[in-house]
Amino acid sequence: MVTEDFFNSNAESIETFAATPKELYGPWCIGAGKTIDLHAELHIDGASETTELRLKNHDEVVAHAKGPNLSLIYKATVGEEGGHFTLEVQTPSIRTIESGDLSMGYKVYGGEGYHVLTELPQSCELHDYEVHEEGAQDD
Repeated sequence: MVTEDFFNSNAESIETFAATPKELYGPWCIGAGKTIDLHAELHIDGASETTELRLKNHDEVVAHAKGPNLSLIYKATVGEEGGHFTLEVQTPSIRTIESGDLSMGYKVYGGEGYHVLTELPQSCELHDYEVHEEGAQDD
């Protein structure tokens, strides 16, 4: 079951700093045991191959992308400590992110009956699920 659904695109321009990380979104928290599915897109005119978009959880980089046009996809189940996420960019020189050139969206899944598959099913047969009162499914 989806418990959170967030999307945002920058309405105003954002100035970056030379060789210094610039926080774009965050921090935001995700509860322990929940799964986050995130996608971020960033375009910066004149950016170089060393421009980096980073997603951090508790100050540890968990996903990153490099280059002038950046796309980042991340999906993981949060551990017992919970999630404390930030999205940041680092550019080698001062740059401007124009209005609409940054977008980020994420969904959080979890709760009773939610399943995270770690591999594709071996057949197309429907799984035998038991339905809980609130409509969530369990096997």
